[in-house]
Amino acid sequence: MWAVCLDLESVLIPEIWQVLAKKLKINELKLTTREIPDFDLLMKRRLDVLLTNNLKIQDLQKIVKKIKPLNGALSFLNWVRENFLTVISSDTFFEFWKVLGKRLNYPVVFCNSFEIDKKGFIRGYKIRKKNGKLATVKALKFLGYKVIAIGDSYNDIAMLRAADVGILFKPPKKMKKEFPQFRSVSNYRELRSILEKYIS
Repeated sequence: MWAVCLDLESVLIPEIWQVLAKKLKINELKLTTREIPDFDLLMKRRLDVLLTNNLKIQDLQKIVKKIKPLNGALSFLNWVRENFLTVISSDTFFEFWKVLGKRLNYPVVFCNSFEIDKKGFIRGYKIRKKNGKLATVKALKFLGYKVIAIGDSYNDIAMLRAADVGILFKPPKKMKKEFPQFRSVSNYRELRSILEKYIS
């Protein structure tokens, strides 16, 4: 039996931090793992910016809860869930996901969490598991599943390599050239046509 493991941001929803950057008018929050592959370095920069601007988790959640799935994402995800064991493995945070999950009908999501003080300021974060996306694929394989992994960024590459089938969704041209071993698609229609071949 096949399982599908997807990234969340830029695959099903817009990049959360880019939405926050736009709404809060803070350009420093625009950077993602596409620009800074070192997640720890990226998060330290983000949290410093939040504290400098006196922003609390509640301020962020008010914006995040209004984020809508990418056009066509919900119907695509519903179709995947009907046909495959489906898991989303993301570097996002539970405190974002709990106000956003309803928009995707609450699929299974493995994500990280923030360390928040009594006043609501984010003081740090806890990684669910180091190399969590890779660990998710390995766990699914350990349970006897063959795995199709779908991602868009450098932090998805380990997951794609470990899967039986790795697919890049709307990757930057640079990544497409750098990782020619993975199928590359530009929309959900192309993605679905690939997945249809693996329906049991």
